[in-house]
Amino acid sequence: MGSVRTPDFELSLGTNDFSSKDMKSLVKSIEVEQLSDGASSFKIMLDDAKDIFSTGSKKIREGDNCVIKMGFVETGVSQVIEGIVTGVKENRKEFGRKIYQISGFDGLQAL
Repeated sequence: MGSVRTPDFELSLGTNDFSSKDMKSLVKSIEVEQLSDGASSFKIMLDDAKDIFSTGSKKIREGDNCVIKMGFVETGVSQVIEGIVTGVKENRKEFGRKIYQISGFDGLQAL
């Protein structure tokens, strides 16, 4: 039976580096879809309860560069996608936290 490994990630969005513990805690989910015959895509959900991504100093905009690396604490991370942010959307449900949704594609989207 294999050992249990701890998931890890590194994320860079525009000028924002998510390597600190405080910044990592704001990342709620990362989804990457890699296609062999077309543009790969990503979707990131951030906790923006304090408005730092939507209006603050760490604002994320369409056109920003994105690099996502995923792996495990025990074995390290590898880059899974580098792309451009093509969509930014705020989402707040009643009595819920404000979520900032970022989506985008790798360089093949332009083809």
